[in-house]
Amino acid sequence: MFQTPALLKLTSTAHYGKTRSVPLVFSSRLFALLIGVNNYASSDIRPLHGAVADAQSFQTYLLQLGVPEDNITILLDESATRSAILGELRHLADDPSIQPEDPILIFYAGYGSEMASPSSWKAAGLDDMVQFFIPHDVCWKPGETAVAPIPDRTLNALLDAIADKKGDNIVVVMDSCPSYPQTRIYRGSSELIRSVCLPADFQLEESQDQDIWSRIPTNRSLRSHVLLTACGPGSYGQAYESNGRGDFTVALLHFLEESKIDDLRYRDIVMRMHIDLKQNPQCQGCNRDRYIFTTTSAPPPIEHYATGCTHTNGTFAHFVNGGAVHGLAAGDEFDVYAHIICPEPAGTLVVEKVGSFYSTARVIPRPITDGSPGVLILPGTTVAIRVKWEPLCVYIEPQAMAVEMLPLLSCTAQPVSGFVFVDDPECSSIVISIQQNRTFFRLRPICSTHLFDIIEPTAEELARLLKAARLFMAEVGRCSDFQDVTIRHNIKVEVYELDASPSPAGLLSAKAISYKNELRDWYDVIGPVMLREGSCYALKLINNCAYDLYPTVAYFDSSNGFHIDTLYQPPTTRSHLDPPLRKGGGTLTIGYGPNGSPLVIPPLPTRPPRPPPPRPGSGPGSNRDWDWDGEAKRCLKITLCSRPQDPNYDDRSFRVAGCLPGDSDVKGPWAEMKLDILPCE
Repeated sequence: MFQTPALLKLTSTAHYGKTRSVPLVFSSRLFALLIGVNNYASSDIRPLHGAVADAQSFQTYLLQLGVPEDNITILLDESATRSAILGELRHLADDPSIQPEDPILIFYAGYGSEMASPSSWKAAGLDDMVQFFIPHDVCWKPGETAVAPIPDRTLNALLDAIADKKGDNIVVVMDSCPSYPQTRIYRGSSELIRSVCLPADFQLEESQDQDIWSRIPTNRSLRSHVLLTACGPGSYGQAYESNGRGDFTVALLHFLEESKIDDLRYRDIVMRMHIDLKQNPQCQGCNRDRYIFTTTSAPPPIEHYATGCTHTNGTFAHFVNGGAVHGLAAGDEFDVYAHIICPEPAGTLVVEKVGSFYSTARVIPRPITDGSPGVLILPGTTVAIRVKWEPLCVYIEPQAMAVEMLPLLSCTAQPVSGFVFVDDPECSSIVISIQQNRTFFRLRPICSTHLFDIIEPTAEELARLLKAARLFMAEVGRCSDFQDVTIRHNIKVEVYELDASPSPAGLLSAKAISYKNELRDWYDVIGPVMLREGSCYALKLINNCAYDLYPTVAYFDSSNGFHIDTLYQPPTTRSHLDPPLRKGGGTLTIGYGPNGSPLVIPPLPTRPPRPPPPRPGSGPGSNRDWDWDGEAKRCLKITLCSRPQDPNYDDRSFRVAGCLPGDSDVKGPWAEMKLDILPCE
């Protein structure tokens, strides 16, 4: 029936004061390509002062970590030519000393730039703007041998090639800026912005580097690597250098040197590093939740919510930077910490009123101990972790097995919490049926029929599945509290099947998949769409509503252990994130070009035979003739928000606002759309 779990001691970063305690075994296997360009061959480009020093400082940091010197390649100034940079990137894919899953770091400090994409690149699903980084020998003067800047399309193709051979344990750090400011302001003689404006007559050839990207049609997009940048490509923030160094690189290295990097996720870096507000570092990539320099994904993150309070007539009123879009509900409780590194909470908040993006809360007085008054939450910079929410009801069949299961679940490495075991299947959200050596799962009401089974699961596996099922149900079942339906009625979702064979121009061909693209009822459901198992698909979102939007797209599959795969989410950043899906006809292509990841429909697992009927009289509901032969739940969920979902986004402004969010913020514009997926016959 069950296997008693082996004695296993695990630690995690699930709570303050707990660490993963993994030695830096990766250091001897890390390989790095470091590029720094101060001086350019073209007299039209003003020299930088800190790019070379940045690359050298990164080299020093890696050597201090224990990275062998032979594993580090550094290109500075005259050695950082276009051909040398592309050659070293190719070498990373072909180097026999680099084994699959070895960590690979690529660092660039120098000028960046951007321009409108060639028309054929836009047709291929690429962004309207193409970003560049500038090699030492770039040249665009008439009458001289042209040397083009390196487009992001070329870099992404080479990163795909590296990932195909060496795995996706790749991080790219860019201390440059693609956007040239309209008004250039120097705060001091030593301060420069690492962006250069291309000449008005410069034209990027549509066939530029075709010999590279035409032979690499993998279309991994942001699955091949994690990208850390000094700023985004939009209108906010620049990449500055001052006092002979790049501000971003200095802040990044200082943060890494002061942190326990074996417990650090990539996304934590940009959210926690200390840097001047004039810069806006970003983190992108499907693997941004991994521990840095590893292929190890961190446990499902426990979200840290920013909190704030007001003081009126001697009374504190508290609020949390999270709401219905984050799955919060009235009655949820939060432990509140004075700072993210504090080991003990300062108090507890309980949510009273839930808005779309914000919630109001009250303090739960702490018990009096040792004759001292209970600790109350004080105003200031605080973070909160949700510790209590509405439990999920679980029914185990036959009921006699519950007596055996519950003690085992309580002994797992991460004990099961947030569940209530009931004796009536009609009152449950999850039904677990144990028949002979198999355990069957069913979700109600999302899936009224059999989902999948496991043969002789351990208690650890059952605990993991219960937690995954709770998250699956919470995400799939969530509905918007914003009553204005203009968002979901004015978003068009196009689905394309990708052909793995590139065209002569090196572009992946895409065939539109037709389906009924309209809401079926009052639920946020469109479709269904018939998709072929084993094929790759891309999405195109078209925004005809009145709001700029920050979309998140995830694939849900109940047949594979309640699997959730995030195909796209906006970059992680502290503030001033440009909306990826602009109002008035803006588009976002996902999985076809540089954004997100393509959707691959896995084949359904072989259905198990129908289990024998439950033993009569073994408990309430035990004589019910369950239908175990139904389809799994597969769908795409598209969340569309008028502000980023990250509960720590713009936390500084949130905390210093000095007032509770107004009614317009309590119910803010957002929507969810679910596209049901059925297999092609």
